[in-house]
Amino acid sequence: MESLDNTEWDVVISGTGLKAVTARFNRYYGGNEAAFSLTEAEEWAEQHSSTSNTTFTNAVIQKHDEQKLGSSRHYSISLAPHLIYARSDLLDGLVSSKVHDQLDVLAVVSWSVLERGGEKCKHLKVPNGREDIFQDSSFDLKAKRALMKFIRVTGDPSSEEQIQDIQSKSITQYLEEKFGLPKTMHAAILALTMSPVPARDVTIEKALPNVKRHLQSIGRFGAFAALTPKWGGLAEIAQVACRAQAVNGGTYVLDCGVEEVDTQDEELVVQLSRKDKVKAKMLVGNDPLSKNASSQVYSRGVYIVSASLDLFPLTAEGGVKSAGAVIYVHGSNDEEPPVQILAHSSDTGILYASIAMGKQHGYSTLQSAVQDLFSTINTDATILWSMQYEQRQNTYTSTHDNIIPIHDIEPTFVFENKELEEVRQVWKRITGEDEETFLKFEARERVDDNDDDY
Repeated sequence: MESLDNTEWDVVISGTGLKAVTARFNRYYGGNEAAFSLTEAEEWAEQHSSTSNTTFTNAVIQKHDEQKLGSSRHYSISLAPHLIYARSDLLDGLVSSKVHDQLDVLAVVSWSVLERGGEKCKHLKVPNGREDIFQDSSFDLKAKRALMKFIRVTGDPSSEEQIQDIQSKSITQYLEEKFGLPKTMHAAILALTMSPVPARDVTIEKALPNVKRHLQSIGRFGAFAALTPKWGGLAEIAQVACRAQAVNGGTYVLDCGVEEVDTQDEELVVQLSRKDKVKAKMLVGNDPLSKNASSQVYSRGVYIVSASLDLFPLTAEGGVKSAGAVIYVHGSNDEEPPVQILAHSSDTGILYASIAMGKQHGYSTLQSAVQDLFSTINTDATILWSMQYEQRQNTYTSTHDNIIPIHDIEPTFVFENKELEEVRQVWKRITGEDEETFLKFEARERVDDNDDDY
């Protein structure tokens, strides 16, 4: 490739993750949100098998029944399997930026709860609106009325004023005291919050906006609340964003990181790992430019299963089939975090699981939850291949005005509006433009998925 040495740039951005824009340097597109074939996933796991102060650690792959696996390229293993709510800033941004027509997004219809108490596990559907509530025979009329009252209050704009003084209260306590909602139904509401913390720590302040987001998203595009990229991950959005920026003059260099930054001159001098030095007015990125602090450690798992699971219903007769399903597995008590499972439909089936708990107990808890799920819906399903790893969300700081850090995306299954808001603020700082022009691009011709021009 042509040398970059002594070239000058307005902005250099280290990384090709979803939050990165303009000129990028990384080994592969997607960064922390990358997607891999099986072979690539195994190479990645080997690189992240040790314990160190990085985003990903302690990666382990197990091949349970390799003979039944398809070819390596048959699978897309995502580091960032995500839901995008119909009422979300990201979805609006994909439309305004004119990149949505280069993406295939599919409906996520099914939310359910896996109850593990007693001798046998139960798999219960979470009602997806008023019609589902009254058709559900698993709870009585009194409980249905209580749930309908909760939905009405949650959707009422004045409800925010009513809860100002009790926002730190547990949502489960609120459900029981104000609405008389039986404890057996608390998990259904917790599932809609998509909160990774233990039930006792899910506050009204955190829970109600998320439940409202879910309910208000239903009906925008159909009888479902969320969508997911066709292959299940944010890497697809990152690829489209990279392609759009390349068409508009951005330059990408893979397998090339930032090693050192000289901040003594008016312009930054950036030393790249391939020994080129480039000058830039601004540098956006995380390493080795800034100090970081890690928050909660998550154990995460990817499981390829032997059979398609009965988790993907039609929205209605002749309607859209769900491409994804969310399963909330309540902890053994209210002090233990839940396991969240995101199932992606395919011929064989891929399950993503996550728990806000480290490797010592997290890995076994994830695999146990997956096996319990099998026992409730498809006793013939087995795990063919699995990858488990720890993930941290790092935050970054910088002491130089022209070096702008970007925080890691929170390792949950929902792309939150706050993630895009950080990008918006970085974009305003770089361009100086009014935020009304953020993600407003001209339409481009659709490019085939196999086109590598970018």
